[in-house]
Amino acid sequence: MKLVKLRYAILGVLLTLSIIITAVLVSGGKNIKINAETAKMEASADTGAQIHVEVLAEAEKEVPPEATKPTEIPDSMTKATIKPTVKPTIKPTIKPAVKPKESNADTGTKTGEENESREQNQENLYDDLDLLARLIYAESKDESGEEHYLLAGNVVMNRMQRPGWPDTIRGVIYQKGQYSPTWNGQIKHKPNQLAVDCARRLLEGERFCPENVVYQAEFKQGKGIYKKIGKTYFCYE
Repeated sequence: MKLVKLRYAILGVLLTLSIIITAVLVSGGKNIKINAETAKMEASADTGAQIHVEVLAEAEKEVPPEATKPTEIPDSMTKATIKPTVKPTIKPTIKPAVKPKESNADTGTKTGEENESREQNQENLYDDLDLLARLIYAESKDESGEEHYLLAGNVVMNRMQRPGWPDTIRGVIYQKGQYSPTWNGQIKHKPNQLAVDCARRLLEGERFCPENVVYQAEFKQGKGIYKKIGKTYFCYE
C-alpha cells in the first residue's frame, strides 16, 4: 500500500517538473523564477498518506521577437482612397453697370467731338496728290487758265516751307480759316485732269512763283502783289 502511495507521489512530482520545463521552453528559458513555498507530505497509517505538493512557478514570459513585431498590413488595406468632396463653383451674380445719364452739356461736347472726328476721317481719305488737286480745282475752276491752277497750288507748297505755317500739305490746306473749300464742301468734288496734272508737277518739284508768295485772295494783303489773275491776287508775305 505504501508503495502505491509513493508511486503516486513520484508521479505528482514528475508532472510538476514537466509543467515547469514546458514553461521554460515556451518563455525561451529566460528569467524564470521558481519558488517552492510549500512541499508537504503527510502520511498516516489510518487515513493513508496524503501528499500535497504546491509548486508556485512565476515566469516572466517574454514575448519572442517574432511575436512583438507588428503585423504588416498591405497598403491596399491601410490606404483608403478618399475622394475630396468638390463643392460646386458658385459664380457671383454680376449686375450690369448702370451708365449715368448724359447731361445736355456732355451731349453737346460729345457731338462736337464726333463732328471733329468725322472731319478728321474725311481728311485722311485723300493722299497728297489727290488732296492738292482737289484744292487747286476748287480754287481755280472759275478761272480757265493753267497759270491760275499752278499758282494756286504753288502757294500751298510755299507755305509749307515758310516759318509760321504748317509743314504738310494737309496741314496747310486744313489750317483753320484759310481755305473755304474745306468747310463749304467743295474739297469733296472730284478734280478735273488739269488740276491733277498741275498738282503732280508741283509735287515733282516744279515752281512757278517766288517762295515768299503765300497769299491768295480776292483782295490785296501782305507786302505787295506778285500777280493778279482774274479776281485773284497772289501776294508776298
